[in-house]
Amino acid sequence: MLESGITPNATSYEILITHLAGEENLEMALAALSEMEKRDLSPSTKTAKSIVLLATKQGNPRLALDLATSYEDVSVRPLPTAVWVHVLASCAEYLFVSQNDQCRRSSTDRSPREKVSTLRGAKP
Repeated sequence: MLESGITPNATSYEILITHLAGEENLEMALAALSEMEKRDLSPSTKTAKSIVLLATKQGNPRLALDLATSYEDVSVRPLPTAVWVHVLASCAEYLFVSQNDQCRRSSTDRSPREKVSTLRGAKP
């Protein structure tokens, strides 16, 4: 494309990245996304969705989470809820828990019955 004197835009990157995601080529999709960002182009929701879902499908929950949050940090449009459900499911499947989401140790000192009553709002 560059050899022909054509400068790629966000739409051409969208086509390329969604095709690569359809072919399940995560490495090349990430390379195209990186090149896109170097050109100060922002990915569309469709582009971000395709690459995030591919990362979840291939067992990369941390990468999927990082891609989704970085997209939403710079975009005015959020990713669809279904994409976030896939990210959450991938994180759960691979037991990825960030340091901020660690369970509190104090809850392990209670019996299962006390934990259930606490969740229901009753005092143990």
